[in-house]
Amino acid sequence: MKKNIILTALASTLLASCGIYSHYERPTGLPLKDLYQQSIGDSIAQANSTSIASLPWKEVYTDTLLQKLIEQGLKSNTNLQQARLRIEQAEATLIASKLAFFPSVAFTPQANLVNVTNSNLMSKSYELPLTAQWQADIFGSLRNAKKRNRALVEASTSYKQAIESQLVASIARSYYALVLLDEQLKVNEKTVLIWRENVRTMQALMNAGAYNDAGVSSAEAQLHNVEASVVSLKQQIREAENAIGSILGTANPHIERGSLSSWSSLKQLTIGLPIQLLSQRPDVRRAENVLASSFYAVNEARAAMYPNISISGNLSSSGIFGGNLANPVLSLIGSLTQPIFAQGRLSANLKIAKSQYQENLLSFAQTIVDAGIEVNNHLSQVQTYHELAGIYRKRTAAVRRSEKATRLLQESGSSTYLEVLTAQQNLLTAELQELSNKYNEISSTIALYQALGGGYSR
Repeated sequence: MKKNIILTALASTLLASCGIYSHYERPTGLPLKDLYQQSIGDSIAQANSTSIASLPWKEVYTDTLLQKLIEQGLKSNTNLQQARLRIEQAEATLIASKLAFFPSVAFTPQANLVNVTNSNLMSKSYELPLTAQWQADIFGSLRNAKKRNRALVEASTSYKQAIESQLVASIARSYYALVLLDEQLKVNEKTVLIWRENVRTMQALMNAGAYNDAGVSSAEAQLHNVEASVVSLKQQIREAENAIGSILGTANPHIERGSLSSWSSLKQLTIGLPIQLLSQRPDVRRAENVLASSFYAVNEARAAMYPNISISGNLSSSGIFGGNLANPVLSLIGSLTQPIFAQGRLSANLKIAKSQYQENLLSFAQTIVDAGIEVNNHLSQVQTYHELAGIYRKRTAAVRRSEKATRLLQESGSSTYLEVLTAQQNLLTAELQELSNKYNEISSTIALYQALGGGYSR
């Protein structure tokens, strides 16, 4: 017995050197160096250990109406529900792989009725066999299968978190897109009222002989352009509401919302270090979980080339109905199955597993690169729209002063109505561009938050 234990220990040591019992370790040489662009503006800081991705989404999206929509989406979105079901399936598979370490037991009772020769009597007997079988996981097949399934559970969890992050960002982006349309509609409706008054005034001037038909026609054309914009915006609002309803799984929704001013800009955007993407971004983490799973699949395929050792036992007892049990019989059998003629197939399976591992390694590295590019793009957008915001505010203020001054000059006879109309059109354009840039700034911040790995429950 002692000799067998020593031999088993030696065998285990040798097999460990073959990689059967090796544990997954993150590969070296990942493309993390200089993953983020070096040019970072004053509004964005690259901290050593902090990132906005570590903030809960409620601290980023402070609008209470938006928070209600996000909570509703997290409860009802079908894609997220499907992701949760995937986790349940993976967890069930993991439980099955854990149970494989325990013996399988079967109880198959039998009863017999035999007609005694030259008699009307029946012989009644029964048998109570109890069988058990246990596979000794000396070569790590079961262990690697369990680790592979655990990695798949983590991959499924990361997938669900990625869907959740995408869902939160999509609802927030759609919400502020709808709010933008509301703001644009208000500006255009206000402009329609102004232009209608202008047309009435110009018609009165023309009737008095103080203005010509060309100017009136030009003003009417501009009025109709703005009226068409109002109709188009109302249609876009309905479509935007329906789009949010689709995300929430609600038909014909009525979306309560605030204004663009409800957006509370973060005091400072911190992006952290590139290595944090490995733990914060769900898609990057999922890619690594898939890589780890394929690593253990290689170990599993290698272990399949070694003998399968199992122990089976049988405990049975029989007797006659109404009588006592006969002496129970216990038997134990140990078996060793060595694949001989299947070596070619097993070797091919090992090559396939190794190839899949290398493929997943390349996919993991590319996922990191794509994540870095995505962060860089959104960094650039946030910085650009932040700088434009100040410029557009100054321009709108200047155009508003110009429009007011032109009206005053027109009242004093120093300016024409055409100049007033031009100034008002410039003001409309400036206000709409400022609103669009405000939305772009919000949208790019949402995208950056998601790109860094924020927006899901940990």
